Amino acid sequence: MKSKIYRSMLFLSLAGMLAAAAAMFAIFYYFFSMRIAGGVRDVFFHVLPAAFAAVLIMAVICRFCASGLTRRVIEPIRQIALDQYSEDGAETYDELTPLLRQIFHQRKQIEKQMQTLQNRTATIETITKDMKEGLILLDPGCLILSANQSALELFGTGGPPDASYVDRHILELTRNRGILQNIRAALNGVSGETALEFGARTVQVFFDPVYYDQNIHGAIILFLDITEKVAAEESRRQFSANVSHELKTPLTVISGLSEMMAGGMVKNGDMPEFVRKIHDEAKRLIALIEDVIQLSQWDEAADGSEKHMDTFDLRQLAVSVAGGLKPLADEKDVQMEIAGESFEIRANRGMLTELLQNLLDNGVKYNRRGGSLTVRLSKEADFAAIRVADTGIGIPRAHVGHIFERFYRVDPSRSKKTGGTGLGLSIVKHIAQYHHGYVEIESEEGAGTTMTVKLPCG
Repeated sequence: MKSKIYRSMLFLSLAGMLAAAAAMFAIFYYFFSMRIAGGVRDVFFHVLPAAFAAVLIMAVICRFCASGLTRRVIEPIRQIALDQYSEDGAETYDELTPLLRQIFHQRKQIEKQMQTLQNRTATIETITKDMKEGLILLDPGCLILSANQSALELFGTGGPPDASYVDRHILELTRNRGILQNIRAALNGVSGETALEFGARTVQVFFDPVYYDQNIHGAIILFLDITEKVAAEESRRQFSANVSHELKTPLTVISGLSEMMAGGMVKNGDMPEFVRKIHDEAKRLIALIEDVIQLSQWDEAADGSEKHMDTFDLRQLAVSVAGGLKPLADEKDVQMEIAGESFEIRANRGMLTELLQNLLDNGVKYNRRGGSLTVRLSKEADFAAIRVADTGIGIPRAHVGHIFERFYRVDPSRSKKTGGTGLGLSIVKHIAQYHHGYVEIESEEGAGTTMTVKLPCG
């Protein structure tokens, strides 16, 4: 389009030139007329008011002309909508077109960058919101830039939204000395970590500085829950200590008896008894080692993704296991009965054999002479229930909560006589959990015990 600014300035210049020429013409005409009619003094006094009046009139006229022309120039600029401007469809001054095009391109670039930043921010917020680990971001002044829900829950904030702590000082969230010291170190460029207790939870906290252009622009704090890891390590330590103790006991007996025999300190008549004791301790040692190896193997299998499963008749398996224990039951005068329906189950056959063997073995060994042991099998919804009830000595109430612990014995002296390793029921529980099942116990001291194992059928 034609330039409105150019036309307006041209018109204003021409109008000014014409007005100035007209005023000069009028003054000179009046000056020469007065000079002819009178003297110089009269000319001066008559021309000066006329010139002043002409200048005043011209000023007023120029004022109105300038105001009108300014509105004509400014109004189209005001009507330009930058957010609706397009390079093809907008009409404006030719002189402003390059500037508007540059503004248009910069606006598009800024909008694209803002959209990218918003998408990245939304992605980061989504990731941190669903993280199990706690995450806090701080600026150099220890103001919170971001804090996800997991981090806030650790400090017992009652679960407010993370925005409620943004731009607030870290002291409003925690005054833990260890955390604050590590934050100051991180803001000085020194990474650190520490383990802290949050109620019943143990948390490993990592502190790291955030660099940009080789300058520290804040700190990041990561909270990693290691409660299960610490508990597992403690369990391993206790297990190792217990294994060492359990292995040491029979080895000490075997070593002592064999030394006495080698030193000629045993009479010929006592020799068979010493040999029997060494044999019994050796059997106990072998059983203990086999149980420990089995637990280790099953721990590794439980950690793996693949589980070997078979489909078999549970009743047939129970009858087979009971048949293997019949000599021991006959020796103890314990009557065994397998009751319940016959049905198939999908499970690890070797593990189920070990589970039944441990339950029935305990039911016979800790039963009273002339007692009974009943194995009842049934399907309850999607679970297979295995109930092993005996009429034995029972378990005192104080010990019921501990009997599934490894190497736990209600009566250590009786376990030693029966050859128990203290791992039988721990193995039972482990096998049930391996199959996503569970174990229940009902026992009354002097009246017997009922162990119930429930496993998914499929």
